[in-house]
Amino acid sequence: MTIQYEVVIWTVINFVLLFGVLYFLLFKPTLKTMDSRREKIERGRAKREELSALASEAEQKRKTAAESAARLRRERAEKEYEDAARNCEEQRLSAEAESKMLFSAKRDELLKEENEITASLTGALPALSEAVAKKLMEKGL
Repeated sequence: MTIQYEVVIWTVINFVLLFGVLYFLLFKPTLKTMDSRREKIERGRAKREELSALASEAEQKRKTAAESAARLRRERAEKEYEDAARNCEEQRLSAEAESKMLFSAKRDELLKEENEITASLTGALPALSEAVAKKLMEKGL
């Protein structure tokens, strides 16, 4: 068994050529594809994190806006309630004042009427007592 140097050399040359062809046709394109996929995955992760941060920021802004809107609605309702209560109190006071004024005017009118009736009765009393006295005398009492 002798070593055939020619076969060994051709085997080494074939192995180097096969390795070179496989390296350039398979290994290098596969590494390039794997690197590009890794980059895509990293970009996707970065984009997801960015979008997640934006989503949480938007959610926080939404919560803040909802709280602000609720606070404004509550303040508006309280103001409207206070305005309605104040308006009601003003109307009550106005009605009370008008009632007192009407009561006072009616009382003055009734007192005036009473004074007129008293004056007319006072003025008619002597004439009436004379007429009654005449009637009684006519009847003989």
